[in-house]
Amino acid sequence: MNKIRGEGSTLALFVDNGGVLCPVTNGMRVSEMYGFSPIDAEQAAAQKAELVADGFTASPSGDGELYSDTADREGAIFVYLFTDGHWYAAYDTVRLDEIVANSPLAS
Repeated sequence: MNKIRGEGSTLALFVDNGGVLCPVTNGMRVSEMYGFSPIDAEQAAAQKAELVADGFTASPSGDGELYSDTADREGAIFVYLFTDGHWYAAYDTVRLDEIVANSPLAS
C-alpha cells in the first residue's frame, strides 16, 4: 500500500475503505490487480471522473455502472464496476463477475 500511496494512486481507497486490493505478480511486476470495497457517493463520483479522464468508457451493467478501458495499453486493471455503495476492479469482466459473486459486500 505504501508504494501505491507514494505513487498518488487512488487504488489505496480499496483498503482504506475496508476492502481488499490484491496484486498478482510474477515476482518482477504486477500483471493483474483485483479489488472491492465500500465507497461513498462523493468518492465514487471522483473515481468515475478520473476513469473517464483516463480514457475509460461507462456503460450500464446489471445493478451498476461498468467502466472499461478501451485503449490498447498495458495495465493491471481494465474494468471497474460501481454499484450502490460498492466498487470493484479486475483485469477483465470474467474476473470481475467472479469477484462480485464471491464478495462479502454483495450480500
